[in-house]
Amino acid sequence: MQTTSQSIPQSSGQRMRVFPTAGGARFAGVEFGKLFAQIELLLRVRRERRQLRQLDPRLMKDLGLSQDMIEREGSRSFFDVPNNRKDHSW
Repeated sequence: MQTTSQSIPQSSGQRMRVFPTAGGARFAGVEFGKLFAQIELLLRVRRERRQLRQLDPRLMKDLGLSQDMIEREGSRSFFDVPNNRKDHSW
């Protein structure tokens, strides 16, 4: 199967190459399907950490979590995704 590419003009006068792939468009060597999936995972983990910080003490106790554990998890960096949540494309 032959892959054809298109050129997109940029403001600098150069042209950026666009390569269609099975996962979506590919711009300058980046597959946007994978990029969007990774951003979606980052946002999902951030949302879960925010929800975790909003648990009431009774629910924390039911889950066997301390306030310190929740604060530690909630204060992790946006880009700090647990290894068991990453897929093989990272």
